[in-house]
Amino acid sequence: MTERARSPVAGQSGFTLLEVMVVVVIIATLTGLVLISIGGEGSRDRELRREADRFATVLRMAGEDAVLRGLELGLRIDRHSYDFLVLEPDAWVSWSGDSRALQPHQMPSDFEMDVQVEGLPVELGDEEGDQPHIVVLSSGELTPFEVRFGVLGEAPVLLVEGERAGQIEVRRINER
Repeated sequence: MTERARSPVAGQSGFTLLEVMVVVVIIATLTGLVLISIGGEGSRDRELRREADRFATVLRMAGEDAVLRGLELGLRIDRHSYDFLVLEPDAWVSWSGDSRALQPHQMPSDFEMDVQVEGLPVELGDEEGDQPHIVVLSSGELTPFEVRFGVLGEAPVLLVEGERAGQIEVRRINER
């Protein structure tokens, strides 16, 4: 080729396709990193849903354990955590069994739970009590309850509802 074919025509300037593609890839990569670092829209909702689903699943597992082992189990709830108890002959004691799912669980500090047992609100504190809020019987029955999950300072958005016969349901509030 001659020198003239390689040089741009006088008065024309711009970017090559390769340069534009490189810039687009860089912008897309940076956008992805920003979304990952801030979690993206709805990540708190997804994490809150995971917490509510975990709560319901663990409570179902406790019901199965109670039936299979002939135990009376209890669930003690705090605003940001919950743990299981087992009824010994003279008192409720913390769960020390081999089921890792029934070990104490701490939610992220910006999530909270609000509890109603048998239609009555329960005052939750940070103190440790020796009585459970929800009892899971060896017959498979449990104390009827509603646990609302929400982000601290905002209205609760998820409801975990348990019926006396042992059914447990997770749903958005105002959804039937």
